[in-house]
Amino acid sequence: MEPAWIKICGSIFRLTSRTIVQPNGGTREVPCYSLTKTECLYIATKFNDEARAKLVLRWEELEKVDARRQVAKTFNMTTLYFNAVLRDMGIQ
Repeated sequence: MEPAWIKICGSIFRLTSRTIVQPNGGTREVPCYSLTKTECLYIATKFNDEARAKLVLRWEELEKVDARRQVAKTFNMTTLYFNAVLRDMGIQ
């Protein structure tokens, strides 16, 4: 957790988990953060310029896909989408 974020916003990033299906048919819980768009942007400002540019472009692409599916658009990026962006960028 970033002390500066806590100091300015007075809140911490929300820790949650998601269930991962294992090849043997079992499942396991994996911890992850559920971040708002603002929190994601805060984290992204710490990336290098190229990684940050890739994140912004991929994020817009994912939002356009959602708009085409006529899903209600919010300013929250789901953990799944954020992880997809990081994976596409080779960060995760």
